Amino acid sequence: MSPISYRLPVAFCLTVALTAAASCKDDDGPKTAFDETKGIWSVVTYDLGQGNEEVIDSRTDGYLLRFVADEKGSGVVAAAACQDSSGNHWPNNSSCHIDPGSQWNCRCFRYEFEENTMYWLEFNAGSTPPAAVDPMADDVTEVKVEVDEMTAAEVLFQPLPEGLFGSREDPPSTFRFRQRSETVWNSDDGRPPDDLPNVCDACFPAGG
Repeated sequence: MSPISYRLPVAFCLTVALTAAASCKDDDGPKTAFDETKGIWSVVTYDLGQGNEEVIDSRTDGYLLRFVADEKGSGVVAAAACQDSSGNHWPNNSSCHIDPGSQWNCRCFRYEFEENTMYWLEFNAGSTPPAAVDPMADDVTEVKVEVDEMTAAEVLFQPLPEGLFGSREDPPSTFRFRQRSETVWNSDDGRPPDDLPNVCDACFPAGG
């Protein structure tokens, strides 16, 4: 499958009827390429250095992002990966939903977001998130995002922090996320793992 071609104009405002992944200029805060806090973001394709691949059915919705922001473009993101009983937790190797021993592996990040650039800083689950993110710090990952203008509900991230969903910075891994409803995060569909909120809510000590 060929990767989707993305073009992000200098200034744009997407109108979306159902998925609402749009971003418009906001005088009360920074302009962001899309509203990351609308829904849950699920990996649908990825490139870990061997070409673009689709997430197969047994790993569908097994690699998720949930953003919670106190103010526009600044907040906390929980990244949940479906880890099988052998410890595999990448979208190209986990047996995920077909392994009854699967569980969620969750990592927490403080982020800042403006235009089409995010800066992610990891912190320990259950601890107080850092008050700010220094883009120049060695432990901060710069994440470029591009919105698919045709759907406005799919966004390309390049790269993610090292090791997250198998990501690496050199060469930079890419992940295409599709916007999903909040029920993907909160519902128990009878497949393991089924305790996602219990594991990842520790990223949001102030609630969320």
